[in-house]
Amino acid sequence: MQRIDRVAYANGWRSRNPVEKLALAGTMLALALLLPIWPGCALVLVVMIAAALLGARIAPRTYLRAASPALLFLALSAASLSLSVVHDPQSGLSLRVSAAGVLVAAQVALRAVAALSCLLLVALTTPLPEIVSLLRRCRVPAEVIEVSLVIYHLLFSFFDTARRMAMAQEARLGYSTLRRSYRSSALLVASVLERSLSRARSLEMGLAARGFAGELRVLPITSKMSRVFLAITLSLGALICWISLCAGVPAS
Repeated sequence: MQRIDRVAYANGWRSRNPVEKLALAGTMLALALLLPIWPGCALVLVVMIAAALLGARIAPRTYLRAASPALLFLALSAASLSLSVVHDPQSGLSLRVSAAGVLVAAQVALRAVAALSCLLLVALTTPLPEIVSLLRRCRVPAEVIEVSLVIYHLLFSFFDTARRMAMAQEARLGYSTLRRSYRSSALLVASVLERSLSRARSLEMGLAARGFAGELRVLPITSKMSRVFLAITLSLGALICWISLCAGVPAS
């Protein structure tokens, strides 16, 4: 998460207006969900990967590391879809790979990866303060925004605390054996939970001491919106729709 936040502040599209990036990702996400899997989702995936790697100039290794947790979860889900339970009167229940299941798993995986590429583009190119400013302009309730900001801050505090404690345990050979690993992991979870709650209380007291009035202000958006970029986005969306409809493959 910290790596994603650093990339969001240092990429080729850092100076672009967040409306442009959200328009591109939102348009492609809608196409990935509505168009036929082939070639619609495949074209969306190609466009979004090209936008991230070539447009925003994000390193391929960074992009893959950011997508790897979701891809791992997706691979496990697709594997479960490809299996089917077969009942044999002689041998009983058994698991077998079904051709229909493999096809369904491939279709679901392609659509999910295309949608994931849209979300990754926003996460890797748009810092949270810009998203918050955009949400305020869209009249999102202030309570929802403030809760999101607090959770965002606490997550970074949580991961930093867990990393420091894990390093201290490793320095004391806390993970040298399997038994010590279980004990150290349990102590780590308990201590991190206690410290996270303590920091949350300290944060609440600090905000109250500074006269918190129910709203955390961030710097406004200063970049201008490019009509050319929006026109290209709409043109790409229309082109993908036209190619998908001309292919004549029914949606699944």
